Amino acid sequence: MKTFLTVLILLTVFTVNAFASVHFRATTFEGHTSKVDSVAFSSNGKILASGSWDNTVRLWDVETRKEIVTLTGHTGPVYSIAFSPDGKMLASGSYDRTIRLWDVETHTNIATLPGYKDAVSSLAFSPDGKMLASGSYDRTIRLWDVETETNIKTLTEHKGRVTSVAFSPHGKILVSGSWDNTIRLWDVETYTNTKTLTETTGDVMNVVFSPDGKTFATGSEKGAIRLWDLETTENIKTFGEHAHSYLWNMCLAFSPDGKTIAAGIYRGSIRVWDIATERMIGVIADRDKKMGAVDSLAFSPDGKTIATGSWDPTVRLWNITKSFKIEPYPIVSPAIGEQFTINIEADTGPNAYFDYFILSFNESAVRYVKVTKGDLVFPSATIEWEFYGTRNQDQVRFKSRFVGGKGILAKVTFEVVDVKESFIKFYDLDFTYSPFFIYDGKVVPPQSSSSAVVRLTPSKVLSPSVGEHLVFNVDITDGQNVARHELTLDFDQSALKHISSGEGNYFSEGVGNGNGTLETVTFEVLDVKDSIVGISGYLVAPNGFRYIPTFKSAEIIEPLLGDVNRDGVVSILDLVEVVSSLGKPVLSGGNPADVNEDSVVDIIDMVTVAGAISEEAAAPAVWRRDLQIVFTRDQVQKWLSQAQHLGVADAVSKRGIHFLENLLAAFTPKETALLANYPNPFNPETWIPYQLAESADVSISIYTADGAVVRNLALGHQLVGIYHDKTRAAYWNGKNKVGEAVPSGVYFYTLTAGKFKSTRKMLILK
Repeated sequence: MKTFLTVLILLTVFTVNAFASVHFRATTFEGHTSKVDSVAFSSNGKILASGSWDNTVRLWDVETRKEIVTLTGHTGPVYSIAFSPDGKMLASGSYDRTIRLWDVETHTNIATLPGYKDAVSSLAFSPDGKMLASGSYDRTIRLWDVETETNIKTLTEHKGRVTSVAFSPHGKILVSGSWDNTIRLWDVETYTNTKTLTETTGDVMNVVFSPDGKTFATGSEKGAIRLWDLETTENIKTFGEHAHSYLWNMCLAFSPDGKTIAAGIYRGSIRVWDIATERMIGVIADRDKKMGAVDSLAFSPDGKTIATGSWDPTVRLWNITKSFKIEPYPIVSPAIGEQFTINIEADTGPNAYFDYFILSFNESAVRYVKVTKGDLVFPSATIEWEFYGTRNQDQVRFKSRFVGGKGILAKVTFEVVDVKESFIKFYDLDFTYSPFFIYDGKVVPPQSSSSAVVRLTPSKVLSPSVGEHLVFNVDITDGQNVARHELTLDFDQSALKHISSGEGNYFSEGVGNGNGTLETVTFEVLDVKDSIVGISGYLVAPNGFRYIPTFKSAEIIEPLLGDVNRDGVVSILDLVEVVSSLGKPVLSGGNPADVNEDSVVDIIDMVTVAGAISEEAAAPAVWRRDLQIVFTRDQVQKWLSQAQHLGVADAVSKRGIHFLENLLAAFTPKETALLANYPNPFNPETWIPYQLAESADVSISIYTADGAVVRNLALGHQLVGIYHDKTRAAYWNGKNKVGEAVPSGVYFYTLTAGKFKSTRKMLILK
C-alpha cells in the first residue's frame, strides 16, 4: 500500500477548503434490532428499503414515516439491497450466501438465487432491469437473468472480496471494487474485463456512477474519493484522502443532479463534497455519538433527503433543504493588524426558532473582535457571545432567536494576526435534534502576480540503489522581496526516507531577490521505483503577505532492468560493467551489477543484462569492434556454456542466452582473412589485423618490393577469433630483423595460418 509523508520545511496551517450549503434534519426509523448495512429508495421515492444484520428487510413509507412490512426469510445478515428500475422488485443479498427477489407490492419472496460460497455484499440492476449483478466475499461477480432467474456468467478475476458493483447508466459497462485494491471495468455484452485500475490507498470499499454516466466514483479505506473518466479511465479528481482508519468511506452516493457526492464514514458521520470545487461542503454528525458507523446511504430521487443505515441500529432520513454558509468564500486576508468581516448567511424556511452556534477559528491567524445582528434576527432579540473553552481563545459561542427565511444571521469581525491560510468553522448546535453540523470558511493570503518559480533540481533523476542518498535542491528563479518561505515536500514514504534539510544561499544577505537555492533536501532510498517528489507552499514578503509561486516537482525514475551504469538505457556498456564485477564481493551498500540482488555478481546477472538489451543496442555492428577490447571469444564461449547449464526458462534469460550466442557468432569469423594494416601509409609503426576461422600457428612475413625478407613476426598458436584491434592485431615497429629502421617505400606482408596464406601491400612514408 502506498502512503505519503509530508516534510514541513517551515510550518504553515492548512485546513479543509470548504463552506457548507446544506442544513440537515433527521427522522429516525426504528424497528431493526441489529446494525443496518443497506438502504435504497424506490424509483418514485415513496418507499425506502433497509437491510439489517437482524436477517430482515424492512420497507418504509417515506411520507408517513411508518413501517410498511418486514420481509423475513434470510437466515443471515442482509448485506445489500437494490430496487429494480421500475420499483416493482427488490433484491436482497445476505450472509446466508443467497439472493432473494421480492415483489414490492405483494411483499412475497419471488425467488431465491443460491450458489455463493460467502456473503453477497453488493447488488445492482441493469438500467433495463433485465440483469442483476452481484458482488460477493467469495471474490466473484455473478450476473443473473432476472426473468429466468438463471446465472448468466460468473466473473472470477478479483483476488479479494468484491465489495461493490455498479452498472453505467447506459448499461454497457459494469464496474466492480474489491479488497484486492483494484477496480475492474467489464464489458456487459462480452463479459470481459476491459480495464483494471489500482487503488493505491487501500481496499476499495464502494463504486458508484454519476447520473450522466460520464464518470464513476470509488471510495477507499483511507477515505480517498476518486472520480474516474469512464471513457479514458483516467483519475480526474481525488479528494478526502487521510490516514485515519476511523474515517473510512463506508459508502458513497451521487446526488441526483450529479453536483455533489456524499460519503458515509466509519466514525459515524456523513460528509458531503462539492464535485466541481472538490470541497467538503458539510458534515452531518451525531452530537450524542449514538449513530455509529454509517454503512449505507442513498439520495432520494428529488435530492431533498439522504437516507442512512448505521450500526446503532437505525435508519435515518435527513432533510437537506436548509442551509447556512459563510460569505465571502474564501476571504482574502488583509495585512497584519487590519480587520475584515464575514457574514453568516442562512436559508432556513419560514419557521422561527432558538439556535445555539459556535464559531471556531485559527487564533494564530485571526482574533475575534465583535459580532453584529443580521436582518434575520428579531428586532427585540440580542446576540449573546461568550468565549467557549478554557485552554485557548479560539472559539466564541452565541445564541440568537431569529426569523426563518433567507438572509444574514450575523456579521462577525476579525483582526488579522498573521497573513496565512487558515480556517473559520461554524457549528450549528440545534438542540431540537441530536446531530450537529459544521460549515467551513477559509482565509487565504492575497494572490500575487509574481513570476517566481520554485523547482526541485534535478527535475528528473534515476533512482540510486537502496540505502544510497538522493539530494535535491529547492531552487528559486525570479524571486522578488522574499523574506522567508513556507514550503512542503510530499513524497512516497515507501520509496524514500527524509534524512535532512539544510539552508541554501538565497537569504545569505537578508531579503532574497533573483535566483538561488532555498533549501537542500537529502533522502535515503528505501525502494527503487518510480515516484514523484512534490512541492507546494508560499513565499512570504517582509510585511507578512504570502505569495504562491509556480512550483515544479521532481521525478524519480526506476532504472530499467539491467541498466547497471544508470545511464537510462540498457546497452552493451552495462554488460561490460557486469563483466568487470564478476566474482567480486558485493559490499553492504550493494552493487548495481548484482542485478538479482543475491549478493554475488555471476553468470545469472550477465544473462539478465544481456536479455534486457534492446534489439537496436544488440546489433553486432554497434558493438563488435569495441567489445574486442574487453571480451575474447574464449570468454564468451565460457559464459555461454555456463548460461546454457543454468536451465532457465523465463523470457529475459532466454533472450540473454540468445544474445551470448550472437556474441559468440560475431566473434567467430566465417573465413580466415588478412586485412589492411592501419594506419597506411604509416611512420614508423603499424598494426596488421587478421581473423581466423579455425585455430592455427600464425606468422607474418614482411618483404621489400624485390622480395627480400625484412622481418618475420612469429605470433604462435592462435585460437579461432578476430584479431582486429591494437591489443590483438600483429604489430610492426617499422624495423628490420636487426633493429634498424627501414627506409620509405612499398612493402608487402604475408599472413601464414596453417594452410592459409594471403599477401597485402603497405607503404612507409618518412
